[in-house]
Amino acid sequence: MPDIIILYMTSGILNIIMLLFLLQLVSKNIIMSEIETRSYIVTIILTIVVITAELAASIFDIQGNIFLIPNIIANIIGFAASAYIPFILATLYDKELIKKLKYILIPTVFVSLLFITSPWTGWMFSFTSDNEYSRGPFFNLYILVYLYGFLLLIHANHKLSLQFTGGDKVYLALLYVIFLIGTSIQIFFPRIHSTWHCITIILVMYYIFQRERQFKYDILTGLLNRAAFETQLNRISKKDYAVILVFDLNDFKEINDKYGHQVGDECIKIVGHIINSSFQQIGYCYRIGGDEFCVLGHNNDESIIEACIQSMMVLLEKNREILANLPHISYGYSLYKKAEGKDIILTFKEADHKMYAYKKQAKNIYE
Repeated sequence: MPDIIILYMTSGILNIIMLLFLLQLVSKNIIMSEIETRSYIVTIILTIVVITAELAASIFDIQGNIFLIPNIIANIIGFAASAYIPFILATLYDKELIKKLKYILIPTVFVSLLFITSPWTGWMFSFTSDNEYSRGPFFNLYILVYLYGFLLLIHANHKLSLQFTGGDKVYLALLYVIFLIGTSIQIFFPRIHSTWHCITIILVMYYIFQRERQFKYDILTGLLNRAAFETQLNRISKKDYAVILVFDLNDFKEINDKYGHQVGDECIKIVGHIINSSFQQIGYCYRIGGDEFCVLGHNNDESIIEACIQSMMVLLEKNREILANLPHISYGYSLYKKAEGKDIILTFKEADHKMYAYKKQAKNIYE
């Protein structure tokens, strides 16, 4: 057996072993939703099937015409299954795609049927009687469908990245760059089997991302959590200047008591989204307690801060038209300047004190 085939088989088997370990981790995870877990498992299984089919085809290629039929079957399975992977992978990033999947997959199903019929038509690929493979006249349809899936994957990836901070956005973008590089190399240089190495890397990296997300993000709101807040608070203390804004929901306990925790959770999610979208040009929003939020940022221009506060109030009133019992927000902020020798914890306490003063004042207004 040629050394190149042995090398390819070794790397392929290592990928399969890694994917089997990942499959076990994913099937027992408590991080992802049931739908997301199912999509992940399907993607892993499809990837294992495709890698196995490609390994088999590589062996059958050098065995002469005695293995012609197994080689044809391996190619059908490999190509047909691989066409679905970018689409299923996209559902990991955008759960809404699952509802539209049966329509999105129509071109992929069509291409799969072309591969299945190719032993008779030669449209997608063909083999000589000596077991020599060649692409068919319509093979570019497979490339177009794969490109369609890749574009869908980019869109889903971008949609997911909007929920996260700068570093996480870069990490997610890197995943589809890896996907693009790996698939492009194999499409243009079929003898270089790079696609499934890259898919394996992406699946492992995305699982690592999900584990990291567990420690950085609040499950209910999707905002950064208390642990991330404390880490960032320490970091900004080393900056020359910063701003800390603290937010609290007025009479939130009464909403839970009167309408139930489900309504309370919905209020938390809406308010978190309002604060996050209103203060994007200031910094990042954190959920630091039950109904407490904080924004940490480097932009301490008070005119911009006040404009963001007004934007928050406008959005709050608009959302109150939809959810009438949405609570009012109390807020306070304080500016940090390292040159003044001010302590970052003291700055946070000042913002918190101003928030409670505002809350006391607001209570008299809204009662």
